[in-house]
Amino acid sequence: MSTMVDTGLLISSLDYVTVMVKDQDAALNFYTGVLGFERVDDEQFGSGQRWLTVGLPGAQTRIVLFADPHAHADEGGCCGSGGCGSCGSGVEYAWTGMVMRTEDINAAFENLQGKGVTFLQPPQEKSWGVIDALFSDLDGNVFNLVQRKK
Repeated sequence: MSTMVDTGLLISSLDYVTVMVKDQDAALNFYTGVLGFERVDDEQFGSGQRWLTVGLPGAQTRIVLFADPHAHADEGGCCGSGGCGSCGSGVEYAWTGMVMRTEDINAAFENLQGKGVTFLQPPQEKSWGVIDALFSDLDGNVFNLVQRKK
């Protein structure tokens, strides 16, 4: 049975979202070793680019851990392309707009906090039907961690 909905746009899936990082190896260790993602793609290209993606087991959408090899010299150590939260201007964090879901936010919060993950907001009940927390990766990229209220 197909789950594709006819939108008239001929778009069938969301395959990739990109997160800007400074150090792809450090980011890979964080996303796999701390958050529990799996490495999916890891390819080197001649221009110094590395195509590195992670995904959750069984999920179609992948996160591209993108580092611009030219950004560090040109942009004072930033991630590049308007990227991560560690880019000057006194801004330490940048919200990605990405939401990760969990069935037990308190257990996930305690587990991730125990692994050294920085939380900007502990789990809080929201009026729109979720319990929400905010956490950051190594480069200041901020994600929502959400549990739907039962």
